[in-house]
Amino acid sequence: MVAAGCAVLFAGCGGAGHREEIAELERAERAMREAADAYAALPQDSLDAVRIWATTQLRDFELLAADSGVVLTRAEGAIVSDVSRVRRLLKDNPDRVARLRASQEQAADQIRLLIEALQTGATTDGAGAPIDSAYVRRQVAAERVAAEAVAASWEETADYGRRALRLAAATRQRSDSLGEALRQRLAKWVLEHGAP
Repeated sequence: MVAAGCAVLFAGCGGAGHREEIAELERAERAMREAADAYAALPQDSLDAVRIWATTQLRDFELLAADSGVVLTRAEGAIVSDVSRVRRLLKDNPDRVARLRASQEQAADQIRLLIEALQTGATTDGAGAPIDSAYVRRQVAAERVAAEAVAASWEETADYGRRALRLAAATRQRSDSLGEALRQRLAKWVLEHGAP
């Protein structure tokens, strides 16, 4: 990969022979940007709210069931499982998005540097390696693969977000009802056995 921040030594203007490689790099960068934009189009406030809701619900379920003799039915366990799935889908979302933004910025910078080197006809890179046809093939492939990996990660993150929003919408009412039922059961258990 063209090292980030490395100065490229320029000589002549032979970029005309690299139109295909430049177009390939531009497509990779555009696909990465479009995938990031698709994620950004999701309702970010809702994603944050659902992530917090799922975490709070699970904590409440654990507190209500702990040391109280409350036993969940299979149907109730399925509700808890759905809430847990929502939390897993979004648990590390803020950190994941921050890492993806940093990776996207780095990949875009690398692509920009390589395009600049190709357009200006650079003969050596910042480390002094000769920029020949084999070098160009390697670097174009490496930058394309890096951009594709970032785009795929954005797509996966968006998919997690959409699935979490759908599952939370389908589960929220049942989860709230379960929380109320568990509170009633706990109150009854406390009356019969004393505080846990």
